[in-house]
Amino acid sequence: MCENSKLSSIGFFDKLALKWDSLHDLKALSEQLDSGLTKFGVTPDENILDVGCGTGNLTEAIIRKLSPLGKVSAVDLSKVMLDRAKVKVNDQRVNWHCGAVEEMDFAPATFDRIICYSVWPHLTDVKRIACLFHRWLKPGGKLHIWHTISRSAVNRIHSEASAAVNDHLLATAEQTASLLDHCGFSIEEMQDDDAGYLVTAKKV
Repeated sequence: MCENSKLSSIGFFDKLALKWDSLHDLKALSEQLDSGLTKFGVTPDENILDVGCGTGNLTEAIIRKLSPLGKVSAVDLSKVMLDRAKVKVNDQRVNWHCGAVEEMDFAPATFDRIICYSVWPHLTDVKRIACLFHRWLKPGGKLHIWHTISRSAVNRIHSEASAAVNDHLLATAEQTASLLDHCGFSIEEMQDDDAGYLVTAKKV
């Protein structure tokens, strides 16, 4: 991510953090996230990377699925987002990381699962990032690129937002799957319809 683009994105998300949760029905969102994690087959002792954790709504849902041995690494570019998430999710099983995910230095084969919830269009150099994810996953580990709204809704919201994100558009599930395939993933599931967007891939 170039420095100007990074600073622009940080400013946008720092400001958005102040009102993010007020834009959502948090009870309904919590139910959606719980249902999705159950569908993914999250098990109690997993080590999970939450990319673009924002104010911690997904992090909170993941923690509800985990045993005392489970762990979450939650990454976000915005310190303001992270500060809000830390208040919401005060749990020793979570390690918080501020910065761009491609700047993280996780060891190979660290994670059982990586979840990119409502963040994939905001990542730059997605091929490089996807290959990093492949490196960071354990053999058999899963990657989920997930939105609970449609691709057209995501792209409409971004195109009408600040100049910092109005070109952050979500590719078709087929395009995303093709990129992941080139990084060595096996594609397990694709959804790209009015109900939402999901690409699930496995490290083989």
